[in-house]
Amino acid sequence: MRIRRQEFEFLVRRAIKELPPAFRARLVGVDVVIEDAPSPELRVELGLEPGELLFGLYDGVPLTHPDRYAAPWRLPDRILLFQRTFERTCATPQEVLDEVRSTIIHEVGHHFGLSEDQLEEV
Repeated sequence: MRIRRQEFEFLVRRAIKELPPAFRARLVGVDVVIEDAPSPELRVELGLEPGELLFGLYDGVPLTHPDRYAAPWRLPDRILLFQRTFERTCATPQEVLDEVRSTIIHEVGHHFGLSEDQLEEV
């Protein structure tokens, strides 16, 4: 499935809007950035195997990290969403919306300081 960037952005905004209010409030100061795909450098950095899919990535300092406020000049936290991955795995706009919502919740979990193992338990 191919989807225009404008439509994908709309689905991302809708997914965020549909998150519980308390959850959305914790996203203040976290940028949501859409990229086509992870760069080759990022794939190497994350140790991704060829063909391994990545829907999103939290890039920042978790709220629970002791050094979170140590550097006042640090870049804002962000969640990267990789549009081509959603296009490869979803057949309908509703599936994209559901997967975007799930991915954002997962990445916000990292923002809250949860590890992959802890997120698997949730």
